[in-house]
Amino acid sequence: MNNSYNSNIEKLNKIYKEYPEKTEKELNKLVLKLKTYEDFINYQKTTNYKYNKILIIIFIVIAILGMINLNINILFTYYFGLIFFITGYCSSLLGKGIPLIFLFSHGMTGLMIMLVPIVGKVINNPLLSDNPTNIYIYLGIVILLIIIATTLAIIYNLADYFKTKEFSKLIPAILYLLAIIMVTILPHIYTIIYNI
Repeated sequence: MNNSYNSNIEKLNKIYKEYPEKTEKELNKLVLKLKTYEDFINYQKTTNYKYNKILIIIFIVIAILGMINLNINILFTYYFGLIFFITGYCSSLLGKGIPLIFLFSHGMTGLMIMLVPIVGKVINNPLLSDNPTNIYIYLGIVILLIIIATTLAIIYNLADYFKTKEFSKLIPAILYLLAIIMVTILPHIYTIIYNI
């Protein structure tokens, strides 16, 4: 690397002696280009740090949501699944291609472990044995949010262009958060939804 750098400096000095104005002009362009690149890298570092903090806040909110349903069995499975979900989702943000396996093997599995017991408790309620259409529509919205979030997480993993878009890292997490909120509050509002 040093030999190459020194060799280029020598060539540059020779060219400068012959064409000083042209050399200086091109050097100014190069310095400006490198400065712009440096600014971009610094911006990316700052942005990633900011979005990672927001991502941590989202995970903390999801953890707190588990306390809404104080059934000890549901609580245990919720936090057990949460560990899997966070591991799977964060893995999908790293690398490309292969980490998507963890999004499904850990992330989606963890999400199901978290949410299915809560939904099951509501669905098995005798009150809902007669025409629970509104509840099914509500759960349909939850499933749609999860599908959209997962699709965006896959796109984020595979498409470098999408990574450059603001909030691209956070949008799937926010949609997962909305789906989780809808499920965790369901045991407390299902009678209202049923009677709409």
